[in-house]
Amino acid sequence: MTIETVTPKKGLGKKKEGEIYRFQLFMSEKDIKPEDIQRDTGISARTITHSLYEQKPLGNKLLRALHEKYGVSIDW
Repeated sequence: MTIETVTPKKGLGKKKEGEIYRFQLFMSEKDIKPEDIQRDTGISARTITHSLYEQKPLGNKLLRALHEKYGVSIDW
């Protein structure tokens, strides 16, 4: 896996896609990579990248971990 900053995609409007877009914005603003989230939360980098690039829902476990570690609102 290469180390790179995730650039938010433009034009995402559906609820699931909006969630992914906000997650990409969060990662970009904080300069956080999937490997950093894995280290901090225990959620695998593969799960995170799968959500980002395959447009899969983030899931409760990841959202709770992001809230606990980074203070991200679960209801965002």
